[in-house]
Amino acid sequence: MNDTMLAETLQDWSQEVEVPHDLAHRVLARRQARRRRLVLPAVAGLATAAVVVAALVAGGTVGPVSTDGGGRTPAGGGLRDVHADTAHNPPQEVVLAGDVAVSAIVTYTQVPAPPDGWQTLQRRYAVANPTTGRYEPRNWTYAAVAPGLATAAMLEGPLPSSQVGFVDLATGKVTRWVELDHPVASLAWSPDGSTVLATAYDGDPDLQKPEGNNSFRLGDAKRTGFVLVDPEAGTATFTALPNREMNVGRADVGWTADGKGVWSPSGTPDELFFDLEGRHATGNRNDLNANIGIDAAALSLTSPDGRYTITRDSGLPTAITDNQTGRVYRQQALQVLAWADDEHVVTLAGCSKPCQGTSEFRNGLVLMKYDGSDPVQLTGPRKGVDDWAFELTPR
Repeated sequence: MNDTMLAETLQDWSQEVEVPHDLAHRVLARRQARRRRLVLPAVAGLATAAVVVAALVAGGTVGPVSTDGGGRTPAGGGLRDVHADTAHNPPQEVVLAGDVAVSAIVTYTQVPAPPDGWQTLQRRYAVANPTTGRYEPRNWTYAAVAPGLATAAMLEGPLPSSQVGFVDLATGKVTRWVELDHPVASLAWSPDGSTVLATAYDGDPDLQKPEGNNSFRLGDAKRTGFVLVDPEAGTATFTALPNREMNVGRADVGWTADGKGVWSPSGTPDELFFDLEGRHATGNRNDLNANIGIDAAALSLTSPDGRYTITRDSGLPTAITDNQTGRVYRQQALQVLAWADDEHVVTLAGCSKPCQGTSEFRNGLVLMKYDGSDPVQLTGPRKGVDDWAFELTPR
């Protein structure tokens, strides 16, 4: 991300985000036919939490959404299958937008680590609970939520870890531990939610030592390969993989868009592609399931009906192409992240007041149409790039 370009662009951009009177009929009107939905009982609680649980379970006829927790509603009625939480920052109630949800909120802290003078990154997770509709703190060191929001894969204790735990998010109980021969420090679910991809390291990849103003020395940990974990079978398969050119530190691998291969940061603007046996493969970097915020579950660049495609490397403003006509639509956003339905996208963008007209360091999640119209604020503005992160997951 080019900070100078973002700052100059967003300082010139200001707009009042308003919810149009007929948004209830337009937002998410065209539903995705093949949707993954939870089938879990809703538990009564706070009024707004109960509404979110209904949306998580039923997947779509919620309205009106209560504004007690910050959910925005138009004057004429409720939004269908959308819930915002702008009253809390970071959100406390589960944020929903059609086919996707914010499944987890993460904050980061640098903490001391041996030897003296070294630090490592501590992640603090608040993960969606489908029985309450709220984010609940979890004492995990790394986590990823599966498509469907029913299960999370997690690591506990110092990284890298030699076991992966799988948790039922409705009960909070660990349903299975899978032991690993090669310790790992990252997790990412496959697009179909069947397999977890974990990056293996020979030490803590987050270890660093301050050496002056905004200068750090990385630890000696190196990537050794990746592990494919099957939670149903309880098996783990290790594949050796060459390390990236920078040699040390994090070099997490991610899924390709079709779930048939992996990609790796190479220390250059391009990625290196491999098949699931670790052999070099060809690939298009614009088709990547790039991690969003934190290691997000796979999200397609193409709209559910196949008509529109998000262009990842379009620059500012962002771009979405109509595959039928070739027309390119622009959005005043930092990133287009995921499709909420056939015509609406979740973006990372400047919010309505109080961050109107400010830089990229005051941004939040905003739902809008493919052409940039009908913006609806989903979260409050983050106060900086290190304020809090989010995990987007297909529902």
